[in-house]
Amino acid sequence: MLWILQQETQEKIKRCVWKEINERDFSHFNANLIGSSDALSDLIKKVIAPTPNKATIVTTNYDRLAEYSADRIGATTVTGFEGNLIKKLEIPSTLLKTKRIHSRERVVDIWKVHGSLDWFLAPDGTVISFPFTQEIPNSFQPLIIPPGKGKYNKTHDEPYRSIIAESDKAFIQAKSYLCIGYGFNDEHIQPKLLTQIKTGKPIVILVKKMTDACKKHIVDAKIKKYLIFEEEDETHTRVYGNSEECVSEGQFWLLENFLKIW
Repeated sequence: MLWILQQETQEKIKRCVWKEINERDFSHFNANLIGSSDALSDLIKKVIAPTPNKATIVTTNYDRLAEYSADRIGATTVTGFEGNLIKKLEIPSTLLKTKRIHSRERVVDIWKVHGSLDWFLAPDGTVISFPFTQEIPNSFQPLIIPPGKGKYNKTHDEPYRSIIAESDKAFIQAKSYLCIGYGFNDEHIQPKLLTQIKTGKPIVILVKKMTDACKKHIVDAKIKKYLIFEEEDETHTRVYGNSEECVSEGQFWLLENFLKIW
C-alpha cells in the first residue's frame, strides 16, 4: 500500500529534519571553531594539489561539513549559489569556472543533490540561500529532500534539477571516484556514475557495511577497476577488488586511516 502524505505533513517533516540536522551541524562547528584540519580537509587538500587546483564533491547530505573543510584549506567553494551572505541560484558558467582556475584559486565544487541547510524557498517562489542561519526564516520553506520513497519526484524541481545536472557533468568529466559511506540506493543520482565506471574508470569505496545495492552495482556487475574497503571487525578491514577479497589489519575503511596508505 502506497501512502501519499499531504503537503502540510511533508513540510512539517522537512522542518523537523532541518532542525535536527542544523542543531548537530552547529554543535560540530562550535566544537571545531579553530581546530586543526580534519580528514575531509586533508582529502580535499590532497585531491586539489595537482593542476588545475580543482576538486568536486557530490553529496546527498544537507550539512555544511564539506564547506567547513574547504574553508580550512582556504579553497573557494562553488555550490551553485552566488553572493556572500544572501545568495541567489546562479549555476556557474564555463567562463566563470575558467576565470577562477586561471586566477590560481583553489576551487571545490560542492553539489548537494538533496538540498542544503542553507537553501530556502521564498514566498514568491524564489530559490535563495541564507548561509549559516540558526532558524528557518519566517514564511520560507527549507529546501531539503528528506529520506523516503517520494524523493525521486522532488528532484525534478529546482534547484535540485540544476544541481543534479552539474553533478552528472562532474561524473562524466572525472577520471576516477572516491565514495565515502555511500550505499548506491539513489537510483536518480547515480546513473552517470555507474555508466562511467563500467567504461573502466576506477572507483574506491569506503564503507562500514556494504549494502546490497553496492554489491549489485559494483561486485556483481563485475566492474573492472574497483576497491571496496569494509569494516571486518574493530581492528581489521575486508578489501574487495576485481573478484578477489582479503582481510587487512587496520581500519582502512575510515577516511583518516585510508589517507595514510593512499
